Amino acid sequence: MPLPNHWEAYFHQNALHNVYMRCPHCDTPSTFAVTNVGQDPAGTKIIYYAILQCNSTRCRKRTYVITTKNGAQNADQDRQTDSLTFYPSGPELTAHKSIPDLIAKDWVGHKNASTWEPRRPQR
Repeated sequence: MPLPNHWEAYFHQNALHNVYMRCPHCDTPSTFAVTNVGQDPAGTKIIYYAILQCNSTRCRKRTYVITTKNGAQNADQDRQTDSLTFYPSGPELTAHKSIPDLIAKDWVGHKNASTWEPRRPQR
């Protein structure tokens, strides 16, 4: 997946230092503290594996990120050829506060299960 518009990363000497993106937990644009970075060479690119912590005071949750960058020392990320994958991919589903708890739990369960597809019996 090409880099989304809400992603900005700063690299210094091929090390990931600063990240700005929309937090998948609180859905707020924020800077992130970069912790636990691993990297692997992959041809002319470097794959970065990082755990980021949202700097928003109401959130502070962590996000796991995998991104790529050209292996050249002073190269920036290319929005078309580099990729970004992060988990979780979006905020946790919650029902509106006005919905009774039993119905809200059922609605969230249905929404979470809607991506699940049963296996068809083999003949």
